[in-house]
Order: sequence, then structure tokens, then C-alpha cells
Amino acid sequence: DSITRLVKIYPVFNAGFRYSGVLCPGEPIQFTDTSFATYLPIISWRWDFGDGSPIDLTQNPVHVYAKPGGEKTVTLSAQTAIGCRDTARVLLPLGYLNLFAGNDTIIVKNYPFQFHGIGSQFYQWSPSTYLSDPNIANPTATFPDTGTYTYVLTGTTEQGCHATDTIK
Repeated sequence: DSITRLVKIYPVFNAGFRYSGVLCPGEPIQFTDTSFATYLPIISWRWDFGDGSPIDLTQNPVHVYAKPGGEKTVTLSAQTAIGCRDTARVLLPLGYLNLFAGNDTIIVKNYPFQFHGIGSQFYQWSPSTYLSDPNIANPTATFPDTGTYTYVLTGTTEQGCHATDTIK
């Protein structure tokens, strides 16, 4: 006994994409479909941005990652009208920022206080008043008078991502 069937093998379908924008948490990143198919049209796109956000079904989405960021695997699954499917995955080198200036605190007049900034690669405290060095994570300060002092810590990554936090 035997059977003969017609099998259609379609030449080429490759899912693909590129991205552009500032690769930092809180910044919009444009994803552009570059999928190629010998037999068009491509009729569906399914984007998983690797951060737990809802799936996006548009062809060329814009996505904003929340802090703290970090590397994310972006997956595009696409399909043609004749049923061909392909998937592309790219590791997105998103900057990581989890800046913390410290808890608000009470200090003693004329007694050195040590700041403890964390979560960045480069630091800038402002104002620089009373600080030993405003460009390090852990400067010291001695306050000559009573009052409330507010300092803003700005953190920057090597990729140029910025975040701020305050301490009183």
C-alpha cells in the first residue's frame, strides 16, 4: 500500500529586528521589524520584551523599560499569510541603575556624617556644601549648624543612564 501527497516547501522566511534609542531604564526604545519572507505578506508579530510586560502585537513597537534595568532578552515571533513562522531573539544591553542615597536621618551638629550612595557607577552629590568630595559614593560631611539639609544624589552608568535620589 502507498500514498502520495503534495508537500509545499516555501523558500525563505527569517524573523529579525533592530533597535534604536538610548538603552537606559525610563527611555523609549524603538524596535523595527526587519523580517524577510520570499512569500509575503507577513501578517503577525509577537514581541516579548523580557521584562514581564504584556506582549505587543504591533509591527514596530516602542517600549520603555522600568528601573533598575539590566540586560533583557527580546523575542520577536512572526508569521506569514501562508503559515510560515520564525523567531528572533536578541540580548538587549540595557543599563542598570538602582540608585539609593540612603535613608533620611538625624545627625549630630559638628560630628562627621558618612553618606552611603549605592547603585551606580558614577556619583554626583548636590549641593556640594560641607561634603568632603561630591563626586564619590560615600563622602563625609560635618554640619556646623542645626537645620534640615537636603542632598540630591545623581548616578550615571557607563552607558550614560541617569537616576536621582534624595536624602534629608
